[in-house]
Amino acid sequence: MVVFLAVALFALMALLGDRQFANWDRIPIHWGLNGKPNGYASRIVGLSIFPVIGIIILVVMALIRVPVFIMAVLLLGLVAGNLIYFRAIARVLSKGYEPD
Repeated sequence: MVVFLAVALFALMALLGDRQFANWDRIPIHWGLNGKPNGYASRIVGLSIFPVIGIIILVVMALIRVPVFIMAVLLLGLVAGNLIYFRAIARVLSKGYEPD
């Protein structure tokens, strides 16, 4: 059940992210110690990395029968992390940083 909820939430978040960042072909995926982006990917790849990793983790946890409560807490953390990632992308793009 948690895995299905995760797929739905991550799909919704990816669609919203794609809409939010529709004007950019490439988005930052990695930041250096100075706070500036030093890694970029296509918008589709950049918005898919976090959800794919999260779903893989949750599927593995379901297969080894981790309690649902723990999976739900992890899902909340993954969703929060994805929202923080979106905020970081928006901040970088609003400052006008461009890929090297």
